Amino acid sequence: MQDEIEYVGGRTLEKVVMGGAGSYAAIGARLVAGERYAKSVSWIVDVGSDFPREFRSTIESWHTTCLFREDGNRLTTRAWNGYSGENENRGEAF
Repeated sequence: MQDEIEYVGGRTLEKVVMGGAGSYAAIGARLVAGERYAKSVSWIVDVGSDFPREFRSTIESWHTTCLFREDGNRLTTRAWNGYSGENENRGEAF
């Protein structure tokens, strides 16, 4: 859910980026559903002790049906994405 994006070649490291396939699928479905059917988009977000508050606010602003499963004994799922070269070839680690 929380990504870190690193660019080789001088661009600034981005440490707190909402990411993950589930997030992108939910926002895509929400865009298609429109305001009228926003609640028909249902998904689950696993929230660890370090889950950014601004992520929750953003997700809630979409007005989807989102179940936040909170577990303060673990960290939020993270991924590292690295981009390098002229075409910004991507590498990732979980």
